[in-house]
Amino acid sequence: MLTRLLSGDPDALFQLLVFGLAWMISLPFHESAHAWMAAKLGDQTGRVQGRITMNPLAHIDPMGLICMLVAGVGWAKPVPVNPVHFNRNISMKAGMALTSLAGPVSNLILAVALTILAKLCIYAQWAFSLPEMVYTVGTVIYTIASVNVVLAVFNMIPVPPFDGSRVLFYFLPQRIYFGVMKYERILMAVMMAVILLGVLDVPLNFIETHVMWFVDLITGFVGLPFGLGWY
Repeated sequence: MLTRLLSGDPDALFQLLVFGLAWMISLPFHESAHAWMAAKLGDQTGRVQGRITMNPLAHIDPMGLICMLVAGVGWAKPVPVNPVHFNRNISMKAGMALTSLAGPVSNLILAVALTILAKLCIYAQWAFSLPEMVYTVGTVIYTIASVNVVLAVFNMIPVPPFDGSRVLFYFLPQRIYFGVMKYERILMAVMMAVILLGVLDVPLNFIETHVMWFVDLITGFVGLPFGLGWY
């Protein structure tokens, strides 16, 4: 993206702005969900540190932001979670799994809501010959919905440091769980190298495409009032 911007591509600036807007909405929503779920389970650490907020500045990791701009892969500042503070009616493993799962699930919920809004804009522009700007707004909103799907799928990779690893760990026996955790830092380094090398691009794109197809399918009812059928 930055290469296209520096080359003078007229569409690159607009796309960069849309991309930036998408991440400024999606990442805070994701991280806030982690902190909110932890608070519901009894751990107020994230809430006390001001992480239940849509303010992007509360979630930005400088190095993660730089990597996002340069390589297209980055990260936000992790939400601190102390499982010792979880309610006694839930195990620490279950609490960590639920807290981790809250992030990707929140992005999928947001993706569905944004897709409905995007379709309303686009179909209304078609049906009532509204200004072209309405259609443009709809496509921007749809792009933000797509970014949320990408974020949800990406974070469900079942290897540290991604949220999916905590979900997977819940189902592992204690002996295997602690054995894997000994190598968590090594696994994190290997996984980041794999991602930066693009090894997972094809399978991730396949999953993201099909998840977005499903989001489109379940929001097809939006087309009914406009005479478009389930569209």
